[in-house]
Amino acid sequence: MVWTTLFGIITAASTATIVELEASGRTEQARVFRRALGANLVLNAGWSALFFRLRNLPLATAGAAVLAWSSADLATRARATGAIKAAGLGAYAAWAGFATVLSGTVARLNSDR
Repeated sequence: MVWTTLFGIITAASTATIVELEASGRTEQARVFRRALGANLVLNAGWSALFFRLRNLPLATAGAAVLAWSSADLATRARATGAIKAAGLGAYAAWAGFATVLSGTVARLNSDR
C-alpha cells in the first residue's frame, strides 16, 4: 500500500518537475533529472530483487542506502521547481531511508543464524 502511494507521488512530482523545467527553458536540467530518475527506478527495482528474490540482505542494505541517497538527490533537484514537488520526493527518500534501516536490521538478525 505504501509503495503504490509513493509511486503515485514519484510520478506526479517527477512529471511536474520535468514539465516545469522544460517550460522554463531549463532543458538541460530536465534531461539530467530524467536521467537521475531513470537510475533511481533501476535502483528501486534492484533493491527489491536483492531483498526479496535473492535474499542477499547485506547487499540489499547497501542498495537501499544508495536508493535513499538517489531519492534525496531527486528531491534536491525538484526543489528548483517548488517545495511541494521536493516534499513529495523527500517522502520517498525518507521511506528509502527506512528501507535501509529495515534491511540492515533484518540482515543483522539473520547473521546470528
